[in-house]
Amino acid sequence: MICRRAWLLLCLAAASSACGYRLRGAASDLEVAIRARNAERIAAVLRGSWERPGTRFSHAKARADVVLELNDEEFLRRGLGVSPLTGRHEEFEHVYRVAVALRIPGGDILFPAETVVVYDALSHDREGVLGKTKEENLLLDDMVRRAADRIAQRLRAAREILDGDVP
Repeated sequence: MICRRAWLLLCLAAASSACGYRLRGAASDLEVAIRARNAERIAAVLRGSWERPGTRFSHAKARADVVLELNDEEFLRRGLGVSPLTGRHEEFEHVYRVAVALRIPGGDILFPAETVVVYDALSHDREGVLGKTKEENLLLDDMVRRAADRIAQRLRAAREILDGDVP
């Protein structure tokens, strides 16, 4: 009786694995190669300590499942608020944008190029001038990380598409 159950279980496991069935969430990692053109800052964040479950960054484009194209990152700073007393800007809007596309290594487009944009504001007061450059650099680093999180959402969607989990 035990032998018959074990044999039945073995046959069921062999049949289900042969038909391509797998448990949800048991997919292998998505290998991503990064191609950056004028987008070194976000490419460094993505290649560096940035790790996401189910995603690995590969240095070999031939081995990768998808190629992440990062193009033309740009930081903009524009004045928002002006002091009525001094006529100087007191608040600035910072904008970080990078163009992102996702391709299959053969050249087919998985997600067409789109621009990821992150906005933030930083206020300046006349008395607290010291330390504003460091604060601004920290803000820009945070904006790059937020853009990387948005790119991670696109990579998760690509993984679902490639795995066939999209209804």
